[in-house]
Amino acid sequence: MKHFQTPTSCAALLLVIVAALFPAIASAHTSEERIAELMSSNRWFDLREFDENNTDSVSPLLSTFSKALVANAFNQPGKAVELFEDLLNNHSANLGLGNVVSVGAMLSANLSELGNNAKAAATLSKILETSQSSLDSTTVAALGAKIAYYNALSPLDVNHIASGNKAANVSFRIDTVGKQGNLSLLMSLTDCCINGRPCDVIFDTGAGVNVISDSLAHAMQLEILDLGLKAQGLGVQHAGLAIVKELKLGSIILNNVPFYVMTIKSGNAEADKYLTKFNVVVGRSVMQTVRRTTINFAANTITFGGNSQVSKGIDSNMW
Repeated sequence: MKHFQTPTSCAALLLVIVAALFPAIASAHTSEERIAELMSSNRWFDLREFDENNTDSVSPLLSTFSKALVANAFNQPGKAVELFEDLLNNHSANLGLGNVVSVGAMLSANLSELGNNAKAAATLSKILETSQSSLDSTTVAALGAKIAYYNALSPLDVNHIASGNKAANVSFRIDTVGKQGNLSLLMSLTDCCINGRPCDVIFDTGAGVNVISDSLAHAMQLEILDLGLKAQGLGVQHAGLAIVKELKLGSIILNNVPFYVMTIKSGNAEADKYLTKFNVVVGRSVMQTVRRTTINFAANTITFGGNSQVSKGIDSNMW
């Protein structure tokens, strides 16, 4: 399944954090070295388990940072915001300027997920203002584009659930794409509309942003804003922003849903036959809005919100 993300310098800067604070991580003998090793290799499940079970003393900086990254990785923006703010308020002197930028970018992204786009824009603007002279032009442009994105969303009630807080059901089918022996499975939602027009929607639990192809966005006459955004999926490419006034997914209706507008083509004729499936992709932002999401593979239904329950003994990572 193709995942679409917004590229940032956070992953690269994270390696700077780990290398600068804990240069000798190869043997990972101590708890701090072990945590640093897991952080540097993006092993979030292992890091979460180690954080929960480790009884050795760990520095407040490393403890806070590892917990913040776990919350960020497991889509817990409320907890992530609290921990990232702690890092900036109490540990910024030990992080260094480049790492402060990285933490600020992740903090702003989580504020946006919580719907607080005005604060996200203000936070990132302050970071950029104090650090711009020390950053390269590519990073400055990327941060500026994200500030513009948050400012564009700030007047809106983003992902407003127009259908109320009752449980909503969406049927899906499992589609296959690719050649025999190298097939991928897609979760295709049925009975979906954008601004009243029927469309096929891929539900991608790994997608950091919602995506619509530029051809479909123009066919639906969506207003597309050019904010200088970049998105990663089929390589890193320029993306526009469209705000869908009404997104219908089965019996749930959302208003003011942001979509990245991208060219969904690889240039390879064989691959592009399958990429038409990705004209509309809905990702984690919808899950965050509805809070509870239960997928029933036996009945081919997804239940959003309401009394949807996580099975006993299973720790959800989509809250």
